[in-house]
Amino acid sequence: MRYLDKFSGVLAIADDLTGALDLASMSLGLGIKPFVYNLFHLPTTRFSFPFPSELQILATNLRYKPSWEIREFLSTLLSEALLKDRLLFLKLDSTARGNLGALITALLDLGIDSIVYSPASPRLRRTVEGGVLYIDGSKLEETHFARDPLSPRNTSRLLEIITSSASRPLKIREVHERELLKGKKNLFAEAVLDAEVIIPDVREDFHLERVVELSLYALRATERRIAFAGSSAFFKAIMKALHSKESKVLFIMGSLNPITREQVETWKVFGGRALEYSPEMDLESFISHALSFHESIVIYTPDKQLQGKELEITRKLGEIGERLITARDWDGLFLCGGEVAWEVLRRMNISYQKPLIPIEPGIPLTQVMSPETTVKYIVTKPGGFGSPDILLKAQDIISSLR
Repeated sequence: MRYLDKFSGVLAIADDLTGALDLASMSLGLGIKPFVYNLFHLPTTRFSFPFPSELQILATNLRYKPSWEIREFLSTLLSEALLKDRLLFLKLDSTARGNLGALITALLDLGIDSIVYSPASPRLRRTVEGGVLYIDGSKLEETHFARDPLSPRNTSRLLEIITSSASRPLKIREVHERELLKGKKNLFAEAVLDAEVIIPDVREDFHLERVVELSLYALRATERRIAFAGSSAFFKAIMKALHSKESKVLFIMGSLNPITREQVETWKVFGGRALEYSPEMDLESFISHALSFHESIVIYTPDKQLQGKELEITRKLGEIGERLITARDWDGLFLCGGEVAWEVLRRMNISYQKPLIPIEPGIPLTQVMSPETTVKYIVTKPGGFGSPDILLKAQDIISSLR
């Protein structure tokens, strides 16, 4: 698995049975075959796995247990060697029910340095904004989940929920959305040096993916022991990233539309390679530079409108596309802007395309049927179409077709 040279696999501990089975179901959908162990009683010895698997899932009944029992359960269950051998994920309720502070503190006291915690599940409309948990657009404290008889909530701020049941003071860092999206890739790597718990804002799925990328970078770049806690959606994003088999896609963005600009910026925020081309640049040097990277690349033009040079830019982008496609095998081609798309396809003599699926409305994925090129798949996008993370979506879908 990617990023896991430090570990032999993943250990997920769920605070209830349904959570454990939810993780198992998601894993099967990613092609991972886990084992689930139901731990009905307080363990008397350290746990060992009778069946080998890269993902081991432990189902417990710890959600509403008192702090002393949680601490005793986990300290008996988890050995120092196991914590070093496996990347740890603590599955918690996405509506913040349960003895969260006690569960998180118990893991930290066993030798974990930092925990990245996210209960967010954007597709279920469970989001974190400004450190506050929202459910269906309402603050947690305003929903029926706040009236849970075993863990009632009079606050929606996750920091306060955790500290209210923690057995000791915790160093907690909230990462708000602007910082999450605009921060450098070492944002979490720096945060874990002095924060025991990191709580990031998550409103959209691509925010969750950003959290995972920052977390996995911190895992690689530091010697800190980092674990994860939160929702099934967070777990799925982690496992998806660990098993990513990304294809090489060439993106040529020939539109000045603000929507397209935001899409390019989102790609760059997630660490994607992006190269700006303007007519003043030496074309040969630019193409040589682009070919020095063995990964997906976004080619885009300056933000300002270059009066009188629109046709020249279109032709140059067409030539860049033709030469890069000719020089290297690409799994997919993403063309933004009708004139640029036409120019690239004309130059490559791609005369036959078979529509497969719409990635989003108005943005089709097609299979190349022309024998003149080795490119297998093409996505075309009008300038004003698409969500901010459309380039990431296209990359993932093309990768899934390999």
